[in-house]
Amino acid sequence: MNSITEHGGAPVNSNGGFGPGAGLGTESAVDGRATRWTEHRSARRLEMVREVRRVVHERGPDISMEEIAGALGTSKSILYRYFRDKTALQVAVGEYILGRARVRLAEAATSTHDPRRAVEAMVTTYLETVDRSRNVFLFVNRPQQAASEGNLRVFVSQVEDLVASQISRLVEDEAVPSHRVRVWAAGVVGMVRAAAEEWVATPADARLSREDLGRDLAVMLWDGAHALFSSTSSTPSRPSAKEEE
Repeated sequence: MNSITEHGGAPVNSNGGFGPGAGLGTESAVDGRATRWTEHRSARRLEMVREVRRVVHERGPDISMEEIAGALGTSKSILYRYFRDKTALQVAVGEYILGRARVRLAEAATSTHDPRRAVEAMVTTYLETVDRSRNVFLFVNRPQQAASEGNLRVFVSQVEDLVASQISRLVEDEAVPSHRVRVWAAGVVGMVRAAAEEWVATPADARLSREDLGRDLAVMLWDGAHALFSSTSSTPSRPSAKEEE
C-alpha cells in the first residue's frame, strides 16, 4: 500500500522505497496522486464543515474549538490542519450556509415580476435561513471574530452580489454605474443583517414573529429605496456653495 508523497514529492510505498512510477513517468504519477490527495482533503473539509454546523446547532454559538473537536471525535490539531483558526472555521460554515441558501435567494428574487414582492421574498428567504438555526447564524456572525480578521466579509460580500444583481433589474436608469448599485446593495444587506442579528438575540417571548419582521423590513427597504431606484437620473444635483449664495 502506498503512502503519501515524501522525498521531495516522489511517491513512496509502505516500506519506504520508491513505489511504482519512480523513474520514467514519475512526474505524472506524483501529479495524479497529489490531485487525489487534494480532492480527498477538500471532501474531508466539507464533511467537517457539515459536522461542525450540526454541533453548533445543537450546542450553541459559544462552543470552543476544543469542544468542537471533541464532538467530531478528533483533536484540535487535526481541526487546525483544515482551518487555521476559529475565524476561518466560521467563514467556512458561513460559506456553506450561503451555498445552500443561494438557490433559494435567487428563486425568491425571480419568483415574481412585481419588484416589491421580489424584495419581500428575498427578505423572507433570508430570515427563514436565519430562523432555521439561530445558533449557527450567531456563530457565523460573531462580531468580535469578524473584527479580528475581517474574513467574514467573504460571506457578506457574496450576499451583496446576489442583492446587487436584483437591484440592477429594478433601476430604471441604465446609465447608473455598477459601483453605485453595489453600494446600495451593501446598504440593503447591512440593514437586513443587522436587524436579523438583533432579532435572533432577542428573548423568544419578546421576539417579533418572522413574518412581521419580514413585512417591516420589506416596507422600510421598498418605500425608502424605490424612489432612489426609479428616479436616480432625474434627481437634481445639490447646488454648490457658490450657487446657494
